Amino acid sequence: MIPFALFFLATSAVAQPDVNALIEEMVSNGYPPEQEKLAARITDALIERAHEVALPALIEDLQPDNQQHLRQVSWQQSDRTIHVATLWHQNSFQHVRYEQQECSGQNCYAINVYPIIQWRKANGSWGARSLYKMDGEWPQVRQEGAQAEVTAIHKLQPANEELYLLLGDQAGNREPAYITALVIAFEGDELKLDYPAFKQRYPLLDASIYDARRPDSYRQHMSFDPDTQILSFVDLDSQFIPGLSRKKPGRDKVLVAQDSSRLQHSILNKDAERSLALKFVDGHFVRVE
Repeated sequence: MIPFALFFLATSAVAQPDVNALIEEMVSNGYPPEQEKLAARITDALIERAHEVALPALIEDLQPDNQQHLRQVSWQQSDRTIHVATLWHQNSFQHVRYEQQECSGQNCYAINVYPIIQWRKANGSWGARSLYKMDGEWPQVRQEGAQAEVTAIHKLQPANEELYLLLGDQAGNREPAYITALVIAFEGDELKLDYPAFKQRYPLLDASIYDARRPDSYRQHMSFDPDTQILSFVDLDSQFIPGLSRKKPGRDKVLVAQDSSRLQHSILNKDAERSLALKFVDGHFVRVE
């Protein structure tokens, strides 16, 4: 009989080149609908392996050129380890315009992202799954979670629950970007993707930001202070991009989706407000006046 450890290494060595080949095919394909199908196969393969191996180790085991198509962020304390890895590719159907861009004169594209989350269980094993679930054909309806690139993980401080704030973003087509805040919960080893942290009913907050100065300039508009537990939005604007004369196509909005399709929203910032602060209190984010 082959020892389990040797069997796992052997099967990993066989499976890993398949993931590399799929990533290479996804990147070179250039046709977003086919790229989405390949991305689903890649994330399924990674999730399957992530029940046995830490995500950072899985990514490190990829070919160097393929590692850059998986961005990761982690949270670790003695009682919990969380990894989020986001697979991404350019979307050639969505051009993005920037005022200051190193690819000036070339085509600049939005990206499609496919996040997966992994967490350590009490017995030392791993749980893993996609960070979102969609339903139906295009346009798909969000059932849970968020399809965004997670850039930061923060632990929230309720008295009797284990909650985490995941911050991320998804570049929009042309100018706006969508900054996302999602609260997840753990009940023992079980992950709950949709904790109703906003307006005491809804799990997901989105901010549409029309800052087209640089590819990542919209990230400067949102921050979270883990000491004060305040989620802040600054330099929200309704007329012009700061420092530029070109009129904006719309105003920056901080939104809470009121249904799974995100067709109904509650706008948290008023028309003239340039900043907004939300403090996490008693299991919910409340507005700081």
